Amino acid sequence: MSGPVSSERLWQSVVIKVIRDLCNDNPHDHESAESWVGSYPNADFQEVCHLAGLDSHRTHTTLSHLCQLAPADRKRLLDKFTPVLRNRRAA
Repeated sequence: MSGPVSSERLWQSVVIKVIRDLCNDNPHDHESAESWVGSYPNADFQEVCHLAGLDSHRTHTTLSHLCQLAPADRKRLLDKFTPVLRNRRAA
């Protein structure tokens, strides 16, 4: 696979990594991901979302809500969606 679709999937993987970092138990990963999400969608965030084919404002709203959850709730949410993320990789 090459071209625009593979490039988009690569950038989607970056967003998925941020989601995983927000939900994992490693404080450094979690803090780094939370810092990247920030309080508003900065230029880097917008660019990654654009390259991933995602709406930056909608994605930021979703990730901001995730940041506000307790760590245990984040983990449960990740566990719930891990099969979906795996299926996305296989497609």
